[in-house]
Amino acid sequence: MTLLTRFSRLFRADVNAMLDRLEEPDLQLRQAVRDMQEEIEQLQRQCRSREHDLTQFSSQAEQAASALAQIDEELDLCVAHARDDLARSLVRRKLQIENGLRLLANRRELTARQIAALEERLSDYQARLETTQHKLELLEPQEVSAQPSGAFSFPHLAVTDEDVEVAWLREQQRRNRP
Repeated sequence: MTLLTRFSRLFRADVNAMLDRLEEPDLQLRQAVRDMQEEIEQLQRQCRSREHDLTQFSSQAEQAASALAQIDEELDLCVAHARDDLARSLVRRKLQIENGLRLLANRRELTARQIAALEERLSDYQARLETTQHKLELLEPQEVSAQPSGAFSFPHLAVTDEDVEVAWLREQQRRNRP
């Protein structure tokens, strides 16, 4: 292997190591968590907006149904008094309202599908956020317990006070034997 090849490999390795240190994966994960949280908040706002639209559509449908009931009463009155000219204008209004109700029903159906799609995306993003937060927790440095610098321990293994007492008695017994 030539000297030049060795120097180029060494240089690339040093550059890659520096880039790895500059990237700092924990900072990248924190930024990813912030970005995901913002995306989740935006999706939640969109869901609330669509749900508000559904409420408005329901209110409009109720008003239209009320208007149809009133028109039916007026039509009964027109028929009873043989006022065909007035009845025709009422029939026109009734048809307009019925067409509007069909349009509202289509809009409600479309909005309900949009809400379902947004909720699905939202649950997907929340699952990915939890995964990313878990990765971040794994990368964050663990607190070092107050032990002498040369001490070795397994801080995640629990030892009860009773275990310590029994082990101490065994140690005393072993040391007192001749």
